[in-house]
Amino acid sequence: MSKVAVSILDADILNLREEIEKVKDADLIHLDIMDGHFVKNLSFGANVCKRINEEFDFYIESHLMVYEPEKFWNDFFLAGSKRIIFHIEATKNPLKLIKTLKKNKTSVGLSLNPETDVKKILKYIKDIDLVLVMSVNPGRGGQRFIDDVLKKVSYLDELRNKYGYRFLLEIDGGINYYTGRKAVKRGIDILVSGSYIFKKGDAKRNLQLLKSIKR
Repeated sequence: MSKVAVSILDADILNLREEIEKVKDADLIHLDIMDGHFVKNLSFGANVCKRINEEFDFYIESHLMVYEPEKFWNDFFLAGSKRIIFHIEATKNPLKLIKTLKKNKTSVGLSLNPETDVKKILKYIKDIDLVLVMSVNPGRGGQRFIDDVLKKVSYLDELRNKYGYRFLLEIDGGINYYTGRKAVKRGIDILVSGSYIFKKGDAKRNLQLLKSIKR
């Protein structure tokens, strides 16, 4: 069975509690944090993470689509985020940030944009807990899935099997039942989905469909 991280980016923000109640069977809540610079859009801050953590019993991960994530991670960590994901292009010293997060016993993820060469993260692969493969260009929900990124997924899955690495593989962007099946077959452990869950009919049903996918 697949694990599903529900992105609340496309949830009805005026009824966020009710929207989250619909997906209480999710394995994780995925927060897309945008600064208007690294990506064009703005989203929400650590206060949203804090309130979700206070009201619900979810594992929360924060995807920092921001420049200089070393300036922001602690706010989300203190607000209840158990995993911090950042982009290799967003910081001058990825290893220093990884070590800082590990020192604070935080799960660490690195994100790969569709155009980012997977080789850029290989030197850090043994030190991280998760690789997030972006299957759309980051910054907004509802985009179409980019099939070409599945080559990265296959490569990373083969790499961890060959060398015994323990990082998880997560994919985000354009995930529905059809694209989710393709991704899981290539080795994905966690599907991030938002617009499909909240905007394509019954949220509970859509979540269960994604969770039912088997490798």
